[in-house]
Formats: sequence, C-alpha cells, structure tokens
Amino acid sequence: MTERLISAPREIVWEVLTDHARYQDFVWFIQRSIDLGDTRAMRIGGITFHEHVVEARRPERFVYSVPRRVPVHDYRG
Repeated sequence: MTERLISAPREIVWEVLTDHARYQDFVWFIQRSIDLGDTRAMRIGGITFHEHVVEARRPERFVYSVPRRVPVHDYRG
C-alpha cells in the first residue's frame, strides 16, 4: 500500500479527490473524467472505464471499485 502525506486540511483534500469532473486537471494520465452520480467514467490511453463509489464518508473515507473493462479486474481503492 502506498501512503502520501498531504499538507492541507482534509476537507480541502476531500473536495479535490471527489471532484471527478476535474481529475484530468491534476492526474496527468487521465484524458477525461465524467461524474455519473455514484459512478465516474474515465478515459486513459484510449480505454474508458468506470469506477463505482462503494463508500463515501466525508471527509475521511472514499472507497471505489473498478469492476470491469480494464487490465486489472475487480480493483478496489
């Protein structure tokens, strides 16, 4: 597991990490991200995949899964 310390209030970090429509602004390899409610669609290197939000407990926990259509199957982050 990778862990990174971010020197910002957790409410601000939550706002950035859950603003799916702006992911491509700070994650260099995402070409497009669309918020679809409890799912977000992202395009990376010509592949579109969907992440399903499993749990969102503001501002401390955000869990999602990638159930299909990517090289890594049944991913949960």
